[in-house]
Amino acid sequence: MRETLTCIRCPVPARVARTGRRPATCGQRSMWDVLAWLYPETQRHNMLQMAPVPQGRTRAEVLACVGELFSRHESLRTRYQVAGDGELWQYLAPDETLDVELFSVTAGQVNELYRLVQHELTETRFDLTCQLPLRVVVAEVDGVPLAVAFTVSHIAADLTGARVMRAELSGLLEAPDGASLPPPRWQPFEQAEFEASPAGREALSRSMRRWQAAIEVLPRTQLAMDRIPPAEPARFWSGDLRSRALPAALAVLARRYRTSTAAVALAATAVVLGHRAGVERCALGLIASNRVDPRLEHAVGNITQIVWTDVDLSGPTFTQVVRSAGAGALSAYQRGLHDTRRLEELVAEVGHRRGVAIDVSTFYNDTRVRAGLEAAGEDSPEEIAAARADSSFAWSSWLERERMTGYLVLADDEEPGWARLSIMTDTTLHPPEIARRLVEGVEAVLVAALRESTLTELRAATGLTPPERGAGWVLIEGCWTHLPAVEQLVRDAVQPADVRVVAEWHDGDRVEIAAHVVAPQRARTPQEVHDACMALLDDRRTATAPHRYVLYAAGTDVDVAIGGAPALAAGPGR
Repeated sequence: MRETLTCIRCPVPARVARTGRRPATCGQRSMWDVLAWLYPETQRHNMLQMAPVPQGRTRAEVLACVGELFSRHESLRTRYQVAGDGELWQYLAPDETLDVELFSVTAGQVNELYRLVQHELTETRFDLTCQLPLRVVVAEVDGVPLAVAFTVSHIAADLTGARVMRAELSGLLEAPDGASLPPPRWQPFEQAEFEASPAGREALSRSMRRWQAAIEVLPRTQLAMDRIPPAEPARFWSGDLRSRALPAALAVLARRYRTSTAAVALAATAVVLGHRAGVERCALGLIASNRVDPRLEHAVGNITQIVWTDVDLSGPTFTQVVRSAGAGALSAYQRGLHDTRRLEELVAEVGHRRGVAIDVSTFYNDTRVRAGLEAAGEDSPEEIAAARADSSFAWSSWLERERMTGYLVLADDEEPGWARLSIMTDTTLHPPEIARRLVEGVEAVLVAALRESTLTELRAATGLTPPERGAGWVLIEGCWTHLPAVEQLVRDAVQPADVRVVAEWHDGDRVEIAAHVVAPQRARTPQEVHDACMALLDDRRTATAPHRYVLYAAGTDVDVAIGGAPALAAGPGR
């Protein structure tokens, strides 16, 4: 396709105000880790934007506007280095030139050009150690500039940053000759200096204290279920529900509960995911914008980071779920700025002490421009329910590799009054039909909530049923655990002559697991048994390490020993 279209490269130099290097910011390190895991398939985390060119602008003027945007934001000229100690650094070179791709086509080639640019920008892979994290295309039709499209790596601009870029570029294109924008108030270098300052270190320490309090009680996973074979043609499927009932219901419910539509949407999502898992607590990853400081409001860079929240689904009404979702999200956002490496260490420390592999890998992101307290329309509950007939769902992409097991995104639709709820699902946990019913279930819950339905009725409205769990399943710390899976974990970890695991109830409803282990070959103490179990626990979604270990000599009948036979050692192993 490219061979039939004319493209020239137009070098656009940047005004460089400073050079040098700084430690990477927390936001940059967070995204670097994601992109490094995905490498070389980093294109799925690019941000695509397009700005129309006002009538009367010349090619030179358009390129000058692109050059101004390129010069304004240092993140668009930042490259990255990993030092010998594993630390990530950002650096700015003394001279930078952006090669803008200029396509000059006829009116009859516009559709062909659109498809080409959409494909190439979507599939752009940036090598962030040696390439600029920005690619820009200018389209001319019959010699007249028509539009500027660009793709930028997520490490250089999160969604808000990409929207700032588009708005600034549009403003530059529409401004009278000589008009300029005020200089950016905050750049990644300033953020790195803040994080290294006493105030920044205190903010990061405060965030870690809040993280520890949250991790101590967080359900270890949302999906305590065995994997099934992946669907074809690829393991990870993505699809979109397009709905006008969803935003209409959100507006009515937000006014009823005197809260934001964001809190209501999160609550409905938690109800559906919690019901699918058969639990009354829903652990989710959220995206924190981290733009509380006014200087960051219009910053271009990756400021966002992932946070975890825990929504209480016990009710007894949807009102309580909405309150829990809103309060939980607010609390999570307060620990949004954090050191991801320190967090990984903290998760491992707390997980070892709790005896669990903490795996919050289902995420939710509300990317709507207006997700606050919108005015409700005049539609009745019956009219909003009827609007569900216009909803449509379609699968859109398939991938073999992804870090997340599930990702739901609520976004504005191109058509006013509509919204899109997208899902990416790991089909070894949620087969395609179940994943589709998850997003349709969110819409169903919101519509049912208009009628003041009970939580039981809302769960029924999803059309989903929790996995069947018979004998051997126990609910521990808000998450299901399968005792035979725990027993197999101990067998694999220490190769005992025999082992039994039993559930013990304390204080009425608190459940702990005890492992009675005969002649373990690979351990001599409860601590060694626990360490061995933790080393094998990763991705055993239905198992935890026991809370207590009782070790017996070879030849002991374990079933008799449980009744009180002398033990060689006993303890929690922590």
